[in-house]
Amino acid sequence: MGSCVMRFFTHRPIELPMTETVLAFILGQGILGSLLHFPALAGQFTLPVLISLITPFACWGLWHLYGVSGTVPKAISQLYQEFRSAPLSWQIMSLAVVFILIASGCSVAAAVTEDARAYYMVLPKVVAASHRLVPLPLYEDFSAVGLLAEMQLAALFLLGMPGGSSRLFCWLTALAGSVILFAISRCAGLARRSQIITLAMLLTSSAAALLWGTGKTDFLPQPTGLLDITTHSEAGMTYPERTLLS
Repeated sequence: MGSCVMRFFTHRPIELPMTETVLAFILGQGILGSLLHFPALAGQFTLPVLISLITPFACWGLWHLYGVSGTVPKAISQLYQEFRSAPLSWQIMSLAVVFILIASGCSVAAAVTEDARAYYMVLPKVVAASHRLVPLPLYEDFSAVGLLAEMQLAALFLLGMPGGSSRLFCWLTALAGSVILFAISRCAGLARRSQIITLAMLLTSSAAALLWGTGKTDFLPQPTGLLDITTHSEAGMTYPERTLLS
């Protein structure tokens, strides 16, 4: 879905294949979360409606991945050559960063925190079970903060995924945010070692170490904010184009 929107901005500088895929993923998240509000508010948040809504865009996304798949091995080979030529200390640090990125998926086994147990994980289950979107009792004001992440989790619950597996979606989104942060540091002119340090700073922060996998949906809008920074840093687009895409 995000790749469909990005095709309208022909003057936008093209990023690396992995970054382009992540940009489309994050942009598609925001659009999908917004679209899911309409059937939920109409009381038609059912499995047939959900499948008919996401299938065309999922097929388009797979076609987009097929188009960039040929350039991915080349990009990986380039990163591998840079890794081989780096000093041993930086090789160890790079491996540690990659290990933390992958191992952080185990955070899905963490205990669900108070906010998630009271609201963030409850509302999506209620929407999936009742097929409609209504404010939770005693949380009417809280429901006005925006429900893009909650609607996507509701879609996962409607598809029959167990309670813990939906928290992996927050982890995948956090990984996407890490890629965008890496791209921002590159656009800012930082060298490769500085880019690695930037990523290490994120992964060793308390927000990543303590909150991944706890069921809090705060992670989902954060990559969208990073996407906005990336868009405004693309000098090849006019100001109205950057604003519209943001």
